[in-house]
Amino acid sequence: MIAHTPHITAVSHYMTETGKLMGFSPETIELFQKSSLFRWIIVEADGAAGLPLKAPASHEPVIPDCTDWVIGIVGLSALGKPLDKHTVFRPELVSKITGLSEGREILDKTICDILCHRQGIFQGTPGSAQKIVFLNQADIPQKAQAGQSIIRELIRIKAKGISRVVLGCTSVEPPVLEHHTFHQHLS
Repeated sequence: MIAHTPHITAVSHYMTETGKLMGFSPETIELFQKSSLFRWIIVEADGAAGLPLKAPASHEPVIPDCTDWVIGIVGLSALGKPLDKHTVFRPELVSKITGLSEGREILDKTICDILCHRQGIFQGTPGSAQKIVFLNQADIPQKAQAGQSIIRELIRIKAKGISRVVLGCTSVEPPVLEHHTFHQHLS
């Protein structure tokens, strides 16, 4: 989809030793935003080393203050698997945040806990930004049902600050299977 959409991909520099692209500082992003040259500025603030679930370290993610939306992505393939380094980036932090012991099965509650905890996925989100959850990897009925269960649990616990939950899969077209706006429920 992005290949057919006019866009510019920009980085501050390329690290040849690791092959990673480095983004711009939050201050530079704010200058871009103030320039009004761009309709949208999308910043990848934090990665999970290709794993479906993570907890951020204390210094991440680095989110510019001018951010309007923060999208927290969770891979549903983590459900039912053990909380370990093969499934989770920084399993020790996920364990600390959720109370789930390493090696134990990741459940819907684990996902809800990492989404709702102040040191979880949305850590560092500016107060004015909307928090949007993307439950990814819902390309098979079992994972879609698990995603719907997580949505019901977020509604049940009245998760504060989450404005929307999207259920989908980034590797299929269309990537969004369903979405739920929670401003009346979870604010």
